[in-house]
Parts: sequence; structure tokens; C-alpha cells
Amino acid sequence: LDQVIINATNVNLIGFTFVGSSRSSVRTEGLPHQSATISRCHFDYHTGMFVILNSGRGIEHFNASDRVTIAEDRSMKLRIESSSIVGNIVAFSPIMDIGGSVTVVNSLFRDNIGETGALLSLA
Repeated sequence: LDQVIINATNVNLIGFTFVGSSRSSVRTEGLPHQSATISRCHFDYHTGMFVILNSGRGIEHFNASDRVTIAEDRSMKLRIESSSIVGNIVAFSPIMDIGGSVTVVNSLFRDNIGETGALLSLA
């Protein structure tokens, strides 16, 4: 499985394994009143910008010169639980949140390399 796009509310993504992608494996396109949960999923050995992108409709532009333009719409609430994020080499962070909220519970981060740590959140 290469990429899942979540654009509905109350979505539960359970038990998937994503390996070796060069783009985000999960991307959300929801609005602030919507929510999604990633549970018991594994994200291993990715490259690129990030592994999980919670941008909703709040990202208009992201390019190689690292310029981000955030639209007025904000992102959904994303919960990541009982998952692992291992061995990823990304430009920024394994998890990128733009204008939403991300909660991570009981999850493993190990051997990841990124400029900004485990989670980068831009308001």
C-alpha cells in the first residue's frame, strides 16, 4: 500500500503497514470538525518530506525551497495510537501537522532522521 488519503470524518485506519514510500503514506484532507484515527499501523523506511501529513485543505503550496503557504481552512483532528514509525529518513519530520491537531499515544518512534524531530506542527 503506497498512500491513503482521508477526507471524511470518523475514519479509523487499522492494521496497515506502509514500507519504503517516497511520499506521505497517509494524508488527511479534512476540516477542523472532522477527525480520524490511525491505530496499530506501521510506517517503516520512508524517504521524502514526511510520512504522515495532516494538512486538510489547509496547505496550498509546498515546494523544494521549503516554502509553505497555509490557506484559511484548517486541518482535522488526527489521533495516532499503538503504531510504530521506524527507520524513516525524511526532510522535516515523520509527522507533519499544518493547522490541525495531532495526538500520539502508545506509539514507537525509533531510528528516524529528520530536521525537526518526531512531529512538526505549524499553526
